[in-house]
Amino acid sequence: MPTYKYKATNDEGKTIKGLFTAEGEEELESALDNQNLYLISAKETNKKGAPAGGSAPAGRGRTVRAHVNRSELISFTVHLATIIGAGVPLLQGLDDMIEETENPRFKSVIRGIKSQIEEGSSISEAFEQHPEVFNELYIAILKSGETTGRLDEVLREIVKFLEWQDELVGTIKQATTYPIIVMCALGGLICIMFTFVLPRFLSIFDGFNIPLPLPTRIVIAISSFFQNFWWLLLAGIIAAFVGLRAANRTPQGRMVLDRIKLKIPVFGELSRKIALSRFSHDLASLFGAGVNIMNALEVVERVVGNAVLADVVRKARLQVGAGQSVAGALRESKEFSPMVVRMVTIGETTGSLEETLQRVAEYYDREVPQTVKRLFTALESLVIILLGVVVLFVVLSIILPMLSLQQLAGG
Repeated sequence: MPTYKYKATNDEGKTIKGLFTAEGEEELESALDNQNLYLISAKETNKKGAPAGGSAPAGRGRTVRAHVNRSELISFTVHLATIIGAGVPLLQGLDDMIEETENPRFKSVIRGIKSQIEEGSSISEAFEQHPEVFNELYIAILKSGETTGRLDEVLREIVKFLEWQDELVGTIKQATTYPIIVMCALGGLICIMFTFVLPRFLSIFDGFNIPLPLPTRIVIAISSFFQNFWWLLLAGIIAAFVGLRAANRTPQGRMVLDRIKLKIPVFGELSRKIALSRFSHDLASLFGAGVNIMNALEVVERVVGNAVLADVVRKARLQVGAGQSVAGALRESKEFSPMVVRMVTIGETTGSLEETLQRVAEYYDREVPQTVKRLFTALESLVIILLGVVVLFVVLSIILPMLSLQQLAGG
């Protein structure tokens, strides 16, 4: 039975850490709920178990994210920017947000932030204690706002960024949900036809001593495979799914998979544009908030969402540290489009990198939806063609033997 190193908060917002042995993360969460504790994160550890609330161990494992959706985070950030801009005392404003927040986990996070600020932590330090809710980009922009005294302004910039991110996620879901549903439905239809429908119909030819045409023999072979070795097909799908997930958890595997994503016809173009849009938005937001270029590139490297482009950003950061330009590294990699490289070059030359990156981001904000529409059109045509080929092949496999029987009867 695995042992988890957990981090939780109580109703007062105090952070509690400890060890707990449980069958799984759901059992751990249930046990903590019974003690009026809200689970924030949990990691498997090799150390022996202890009761909930025990000493914190060291360990590595999978982090359990708090259930805070993006709309709740946007609402919280808007409220925080409003109270700071209006001069409302921060602790009073946090009390109001605690009362208004319905999500118990997010409520406990806000309580924790308030408690840490009361103990003398800065706002960014308090937020930094909750990486399961506030990512590195959020914290980096927040720190910059504290340093420059523009906290309400950078919070509004964070809101714009989160709204763009929400729209981007919606676009990605739209791009992936449709083909997945269609292909699953088509795959299910083919499985049903070859497993249940066609074998019963084609069995009528078994009693006739006639040579079966090639399409019929192929259909019979496929039907026999589905009937007798369906488990092998299912095992192959599961093995592929597990293998891809395992590979994606290693740096080398993630690099290979992300490189493949960028080279897939049509989908690769969309993946690249989404990653370049994220790069432009992230770097522009950080640079505009006053984060220096080295720190901004370090954050973007971790949040760009594609290992191939992240490696390019890492090399760019090293080149900037050596006194060279960002555009040079992007140009050498050949992974960034010429337009992006050209705009970054202009921005570095004229000292208006934030403005040029914003223009790049606006360009991809228009381009991504257009690419999605082209993808839908291509997929609709592909599905129609594929479905037509399957139907034609099945019809031929049935009609050709019947024609042979008719010729035999006429003879």
